Amino acid sequence: AGHLSPRRHGHVCWQPDRALIAAGYTVLSQNTSGDAQAVVRGITERGFGEDGFKALNDLAHRYDSRTAAALLQAYLSVVSPTPIQKVTEVQVGMAKWE
Repeated sequence: AGHLSPRRHGHVCWQPDRALIAAGYTVLSQNTSGDAQAVVRGITERGFGEDGFKALNDLAHRYDSRTAAALLQAYLSVVSPTPIQKVTEVQVGMAKWE
Protein backbone atom coordinates (compact mmCIF):
# COMPACT_ATOMS: atom_id res chain seq x y z
CA ALA A 1 0.00 0.00 0.00
CA GLY A 2 1.39 3.30 -1.04
CA HIS A 3 1.83 5.38 -4.15
CA LEU A 4 4.57 6.63 -6.41
CA SER A 5 5.07 10.35 -6.66
CA PRO A 6 7.30 12.34 -8.99
CA ARG A 7 10.39 13.86 -7.54
CA ARG A 8 13.00 16.30 -8.75
CA HIS A 9 15.40 15.37 -11.52
CA GLY A 10 13.08 12.70 -12.90
CA HIS A 11 13.40 10.31 -9.94
CA VAL A 12 10.33 8.59 -8.57
CA CYS A 13 9.75 8.27 -4.83
CA TRP A 14 7.50 5.68 -3.15
CA GLN A 15 5.24 7.21 -0.51
CA PRO A 16 3.82 4.60 1.91
CA ASP A 17 0.32 4.99 3.27
CA ARG A 18 0.07 6.61 6.70
CA ALA A 19 -1.83 3.52 7.95
CA LEU A 20 1.11 1.30 6.96
CA ILE A 21 3.55 3.54 8.82
CA ALA A 22 1.36 3.52 11.95
CA ALA A 23 0.85 -0.25 11.76
CA GLY A 24 4.60 -0.78 11.69
CA TYR A 25 4.97 1.39 14.76
CA THR A 26 2.24 -0.56 16.56
CA VAL A 27 3.88 -3.91 15.79
CA LEU A 28 7.29 -2.70 16.99
CA SER A 29 5.80 -1.08 20.08
CA GLN A 30 3.93 -4.25 21.08
CA ASN A 31 6.83 -6.63 20.42
CA THR A 32 9.71 -4.83 22.10
CA SER A 33 10.63 -4.26 25.72
CA GLY A 34 13.25 -2.48 27.77
CA ASP A 35 15.75 -0.36 25.85
CA ALA A 36 14.35 -1.38 22.46
CA GLN A 37 10.87 -0.25 23.45
CA ALA A 38 12.29 3.03 24.73
CA VAL A 39 13.87 3.57 21.30
CA VAL A 40 10.55 2.87 19.57
CA ARG A 41 8.50 5.08 21.87
CA GLY A 42 11.12 7.81 21.69
CA ILE A 43 10.08 8.36 18.07
CA THR A 44 6.81 9.99 19.13
CA GLU A 45 8.50 11.99 21.89
CA ARG A 46 10.86 13.50 19.31
CA GLY A 47 7.94 14.63 17.17
CA PHE A 48 7.95 11.99 14.42
CA GLY A 49 4.55 10.59 15.39
CA GLU A 50 3.93 6.87 15.20
CA ASP A 51 6.39 6.25 12.36
CA GLY A 52 7.22 2.55 12.06
CA PHE A 53 9.89 3.13 9.42
CA LYS A 54 11.69 5.71 11.58
CA ALA A 55 11.42 3.38 14.59
CA LEU A 56 12.86 0.47 12.63
CA ASN A 57 15.68 2.66 11.35
CA ASP A 58 16.49 3.90 14.86
CA LEU A 59 16.45 0.33 16.22
CA ALA A 60 18.78 -0.81 13.46
CA HIS A 61 21.17 2.05 14.21
CA ARG A 62 20.97 1.50 17.98
CA TYR A 63 21.75 -2.22 17.76
CA ASP A 64 24.21 -2.07 14.85
CA SER A 65 27.17 -4.03 16.18
CA ARG A 66 29.49 -2.20 13.80
CA THR A 67 29.42 0.93 15.94
CA ALA A 68 31.58 0.98 19.05
CA ALA A 69 28.77 2.16 21.33
CA ALA A 70 26.37 -0.55 20.14
CA LEU A 71 29.03 -3.23 20.51
CA LEU A 72 29.76 -2.08 24.06
CA GLN A 73 26.03 -2.04 24.90
CA ALA A 74 25.58 -5.57 23.56
CA TYR A 75 28.61 -6.78 25.53
CA LEU A 76 27.42 -5.17 28.77
CA SER A 77 23.93 -6.64 28.41
CA VAL A 78 25.47 -10.13 28.26
CA VAL A 79 28.01 -9.80 31.05
CA SER A 80 25.74 -7.79 33.36
CA PRO A 81 22.30 -9.44 33.34
CA THR A 82 19.50 -8.08 35.50
CA PRO A 83 19.86 -9.49 39.02
CA ILE A 84 17.30 -12.12 40.00
CA GLN A 85 15.65 -11.31 43.33
CA LYS A 86 13.44 -14.37 43.93
CA VAL A 87 13.75 -18.08 43.23
CA THR A 88 10.51 -17.91 41.24
CA GLU A 89 12.17 -15.48 38.79
CA VAL A 90 15.05 -17.81 37.84
CA GLN A 91 13.44 -19.33 34.73
CA VAL A 92 12.24 -15.99 33.40
CA GLY A 93 15.57 -14.34 34.18
CA MET A 94 17.54 -17.06 32.42
CA ALA A 95 15.30 -16.84 29.35
CA LYS A 96 15.83 -13.06 29.13
CA TRP A 97 19.59 -13.45 29.57
CA GLU A 98 19.84 -16.05 26.80
